[in-house]
Amino acid sequence: MNSILPRHLSVASVRALALAICTSVILVACGGSDNTAASSSSSSSSSSSSSSGSSSSSGGAVTYTISAQVSGLNGTVVLQDNLSNNLTVTTSGTFPFTTKIASGGAYSVTVLTQPATQLCSVTAGAGIANANKTAVVTCVSQYTISASVSGLSTGSSGVVLQDNGGNNLTVTANGTFPFTTKIASGGPYAVSVLTSPTTPAQLCRAVAPASGTATANVTVAVSCVNVGKYVFVANPNDSTAGSVAAFTIAPLTGVLTPATNSPYAEVGGDNAPTGLAVDPSGAFLYVANSMSSDVSTYAIAAGGVLTPDVIPPTSTGGGTNQPFSLAIDPTGTLSPYLYVGSNDTPNSTIETFSVAGGVLTQVGAATLTGDEPFGLAVDFTNGFLYSANVFTPSITGYSIAAATGQLTVLGSSPFGALAAPYAVTAYPTGQYVYVTDTLAFPATAAGTVNEYSYDNTGALTLQQTIAVGIGPESIAIDPAGKFLYVTNSQDGTVSAFTIDPTTGNLTSVGPAYTSSAGTMDVPTAAAVDPSSQYLYVANGDAGTISLFTINATTGALTAVAAGVNAYPCVIGGEGPQAIVIE
Repeated sequence: MNSILPRHLSVASVRALALAICTSVILVACGGSDNTAASSSSSSSSSSSSSSGSSSSSGGAVTYTISAQVSGLNGTVVLQDNLSNNLTVTTSGTFPFTTKIASGGAYSVTVLTQPATQLCSVTAGAGIANANKTAVVTCVSQYTISASVSGLSTGSSGVVLQDNGGNNLTVTANGTFPFTTKIASGGPYAVSVLTSPTTPAQLCRAVAPASGTATANVTVAVSCVNVGKYVFVANPNDSTAGSVAAFTIAPLTGVLTPATNSPYAEVGGDNAPTGLAVDPSGAFLYVANSMSSDVSTYAIAAGGVLTPDVIPPTSTGGGTNQPFSLAIDPTGTLSPYLYVGSNDTPNSTIETFSVAGGVLTQVGAATLTGDEPFGLAVDFTNGFLYSANVFTPSITGYSIAAATGQLTVLGSSPFGALAAPYAVTAYPTGQYVYVTDTLAFPATAAGTVNEYSYDNTGALTLQQTIAVGIGPESIAIDPAGKFLYVTNSQDGTVSAFTIDPTTGNLTSVGPAYTSSAGTMDVPTAAAVDPSSQYLYVANGDAGTISLFTINATTGALTAVAAGVNAYPCVIGGEGPQAIVIE
């Protein structure tokens, strides 16, 4: 056998070489065994991690993923799991929270921050983690409900509004204000007044439609009006020369309380007060004295207390002049204007006076009118005045010059085929006037109330004639223009009607009203307070005032103080002939 070793190697060298070769073989064999184990271990670990998609490395605690499935999102919503682990989502889809929950642990998905214009709610959002869990988050649009408030007095104590019976909103100035709680799309809203202002006393109402279903942002109108402060009545047949009575109004009930020292006897030769008008400032009361041919100025103090003749009475003409009716136009360019309807010889007249601080200054010559203008009505929106002339049965119309207050008889006057027109009043925004016709003197049968429409010329066109009680004298329209009331002097009743704002037509509320405590005795005049809550009726022969509350929806009347329970308003005689409210 031939050897591969070099011939010159010694035996010792051969032995050393053999030992080295054996050692190398042994080391290679050991190294191969170690790599195989590492690979097996790595493969085993990878298999364990992916076996459930939620557990930790082999031998560790099992955890699960909590996700949120968001739908309908339009904006940004921030979610939380267990009140932490914030998850910000800007589009619909399914999104996991970064922190997993250990098996058996609790999870709870909630909304931390809502989108600006939406409301997101969570269902299936809480439980025990025994598998991967997905909470359902549904986002819907939400809308702002606001109130547009008008009519609040300066320095008002404020009106408190509610939406859906809660979410109180206090408003102390006019403007538009949002409720803090928004309403989800399709959800209901209902705006109402919780409390009206008390200083000064006002009545606030949410204007229909004040409730509905939210499908967009909604603004509900809230209108506030003053509640009447004082009631004044003129008693021409009281005491020796007549009297004027004054009362304060309880805002929440309408109940009357006599002012200090009321009634006030006429002074300084004034005699037989028959007509009344309140100065636009509220500081003065003007009184037409039919038997002394003048108009008195009374000062109005706190509590409705009156001081007669704080300014010397203003003459309305000669000794034959008998002023009966007053009407005031607060919108004159230079000043308010007071109009006085007077019986005179040979012709009845209307006198015009400018008003400044209670001082009356006659403007121009008196304007001729029909015989005995017992009723005057001013439409200051359109600049017309109408007089009801009882003994030359007609209605006379006049245009009002804004700069001077002077009257010009309309060329189309007089109007109406009437028998004995007594009272006339204008709709709050113009377009219609209403006239009572007693039909005969003395009245023995049912009279009528007549509706006339007019255009920008002021010419009247008869629209409707409706039967009322016997001897209709006075007409009162509530300031909102919804209801009309007629006092029927000879049967002691009040006829009530609703007003169609589009046509001005009247519809009877029902049978004429009497007092549950006894009939009214010759109701001669009536007035509705500025908040349209209360009707006051002056009873001429009884010398009292009756109080009715007005149903805001139907116009129906409820007697509060009438008949034997009515408020006395005279010193000891008969009265009253006129009634006004501040």
